[in-house]
Amino acid sequence: MAVTIGQYVVAVLTGIDGYDGRGDGRYRFHGTLAGSVTELVTPQQWVNPDAPGADRARLLLGRRLESESGGPAAYVRPGG
Repeated sequence: MAVTIGQYVVAVLTGIDGYDGRGDGRYRFHGTLAGSVTELVTPQQWVNPDAPGADRARLLLGRRLESESGGPAAYVRPGG
């Protein structure tokens, strides 16, 4: 799952096996951080080479994607 801020992918979570809802539209996901962006101005990536989906994380990090959930920090469903 790609996590976006302002429609830019800043993290990729893999191996998501469930989530907890708080009843207010917020969720906590359980998974593995495959990679993240440490700087948006000049995107610098950190990728966990041992995480499932590391190659996909390299492709997505720093890219612009249309988010599917509201708010400044959002997510993009896999395959989206």
